[in-house]
Amino acid sequence: MLNLVTLAAVASAQSFTVLDDHVLDGVSGPTVFHNGGQWVMLFEREVQPVGGCAEAWSVGSAISADGVHFTVTNRTFGPGAFSACGARAPAAVFTDDGHLVVAFESVQPDGSGHIAIIDNFSGRATIREVPEVAGLVKPTLARFDGTWRLMAVDPVLGLMIAEGPDLDSFVLDPVAAVWTGATPWSADGIESASLGCVDDAGWPWEAYYGGWHGTESAWAWLISNADQDWYVSQPIQTWQDDSAWSGFDFASDGTRVAVYYDWVDTAGVSHVGVTVSGGGIPDTAQLRGRDCQP
Repeated sequence: MLNLVTLAAVASAQSFTVLDDHVLDGVSGPTVFHNGGQWVMLFEREVQPVGGCAEAWSVGSAISADGVHFTVTNRTFGPGAFSACGARAPAAVFTDDGHLVVAFESVQPDGSGHIAIIDNFSGRATIREVPEVAGLVKPTLARFDGTWRLMAVDPVLGLMIAEGPDLDSFVLDPVAAVWTGATPWSADGIESASLGCVDDAGWPWEAYYGGWHGTESAWAWLISNADQDWYVSQPIQTWQDDSAWSGFDFASDGTRVAVYYDWVDTAGVSHVGVTVSGGGIPDTAQLRGRDCQP
């Protein structure tokens, strides 16, 4: 359940500064992780539709030494690779046993998306659609003490959570963890979330998410205790126009936080930016992953 606690002190402590709002141009939906001495970003990009597809998407990759300046590498997967019309909305977890797990939307011919998960993305991959979360979009994924938690958006209900002991079986909680309209600034809808975990049995989960009401958009921070009670901060930032950020993902070392986001300019071009709290990009030696232990 959601507890409408403002967490005012925490929210005010998380004062963010934009480092670069053009980290990458022409792409959206960023997800980041650190591996092999470098930052890796996966992102979505709309591509030319292929036969029978209303629209088509690919997921590409970029690398960075500092978490700010990224260089695009090869296209990771697109139409025909794992889905006829491609994939979008990636969410990456680099596990403690060295697997890159990616949840994403498998794009269907009518343009809708079915959430699927790739295990061992960079090796001998296995792919499974997740029918337990049919109808949800924009997935995000983390594991704590052996339990996987998949958070995704129900366009009507809000942020939903499914849990499972592995990537092959999830149980969806029918009650939204954060329901649409739970806060005044999310009265009309909830935007994509980014879920993470902490090596703390008392407070194992955290997330950032966005929402909107009329022409106002905002984003905020969530934490959850072991009883799955969620607490939401005051809005960290609000907008009154179409320049609102969406497509959140974050990295944290417990003190410094980097939030990667996408936004659309007046010409309709998508961009990825990064904003930080606590003094800069997180220390990679202290970086919190998305595969945590109590």
